[in-house]
Amino acid sequence: MWNVGFSNLLDDIYARWGRIDGVVHGAGVIEDKLIRDKTPDSFSRVFSTKVTPAEVLAERLQPDTLKFLVFFSSIAGRFGNVGQSDYSAANEVLNKLACRLNNEWPSRVISINWGPWDSGMVSDELRKLYLSKGIGLIPVEEGVRFFMEELHRNTHNAPEVVVTRSLKQISQPLLVKSIV
Repeated sequence: MWNVGFSNLLDDIYARWGRIDGVVHGAGVIEDKLIRDKTPDSFSRVFSTKVTPAEVLAERLQPDTLKFLVFFSSIAGRFGNVGQSDYSAANEVLNKLACRLNNEWPSRVISINWGPWDSGMVSDELRKLYLSKGIGLIPVEEGVRFFMEELHRNTHNAPEVVVTRSLKQISQPLLVKSIV
């Protein structure tokens, strides 16, 4: 299985270089369908693409030399999204794993719940849908700037952050950082 290969890769990096300074986990697959229309294989594919490597990282990383571990999660993990039960669940696992590891490890662990970026997995059809609902897309430059600022913040007290371009996405109060 590929998680064995990933475990071996991490072990090899430690053997060759003695340490890993930081990791950004950004895995994801989307296969949107209502849960009644979703096959178990599809659910597993979407869920395990995010969760399995995160579990391997939690098991194999050596936190005493690690400076940071960042999970790129999604706002869907915090608030859900129609047709994304699997994707939402996987992202929430990353959120909770970040909370646990941030409490247990000396290094910074954070899960950033991104709103939709104006690139990547946002198709033209999805872009139109978001805009029709008043949901702003995060421009790439602003998302990168925010990520770098958050990475350098070096606080140990906020393992889960929600980042959105539009507060209209948020229906309940939470620690939210809005990019304007």
